[in-house]
Amino acid sequence: MTSIYHGISPTPSANALYFAIAYLQRYAVTTTLMEHHPDLICLTCWLLAVKASEAKVPLHCLVAVAQRQPHTPLAQLAAKDVEDQVRQLESSLAQKLNYEFYVSLPSRAMRAILIELQGVTDPAPPAVDDEKSIMAALLNLWASPAQLQMAPVQLCLAALGRVRGVAAVAAYLQRVQPEASSEALARAEAIAKKVEAAAGTPPPDSDFMRLLDKVDKCLNPFLDPRTPEFATLQKLKREKAKRSAEAAA
Repeated sequence: MTSIYHGISPTPSANALYFAIAYLQRYAVTTTLMEHHPDLICLTCWLLAVKASEAKVPLHCLVAVAQRQPHTPLAQLAAKDVEDQVRQLESSLAQKLNYEFYVSLPSRAMRAILIELQGVTDPAPPAVDDEKSIMAALLNLWASPAQLQMAPVQLCLAALGRVRGVAAVAAYLQRVQPEASSEALARAEAIAKKVEAAAGTPPPDSDFMRLLDKVDKCLNPFLDPRTPEFATLQKLKREKAKRSAEAAA
């Protein structure tokens, strides 16, 4: 999903990416039989997303970007044939979404939380403290099963906790609800635990799992065997295993 997003020129608003991921998730949980290739489903979600978010990206541009992705079967088809398939799938996918295209964007809530935290002393200064890292954590949670189970603000607080630590979440809760400040840390820990549990427990459906796996690999290059990041990670793992074996001997 993100590879298509970054391939579009000029890059549209991030809202379109959140819309596309949300549509993919909702389609997956309403589909028991995979009737189309995941790449075609993702492309159709993108078409609906750019329309709903008013990104003004024509279909032929989306198809061109999708066909440039590595190892996609769409590259073997004529662009016009792909466009025709997307148009045919569009109405079916929209019906599965119940024609509900509005998405409550977590990025807006996240920015409001960050603004609220400005000037607040964090009891545990973060090692990485920038909006880009927090938004990346939020995007990963948004692409997980947690997006279907948790409120956007809960995902935001969990993303904040991933980057800055649970103390930052507690600081925010104390600021917005000072009357319950004594319970802020416990509530922050409970939110993190609940969201992380939801993020790691997708429904036991093979098609759903296949789509989620595809989204996850798009978002995390360390999980995609086609990327240099994956190769580097595997090399580090092999070296660590070798050192452990030598130490044990």
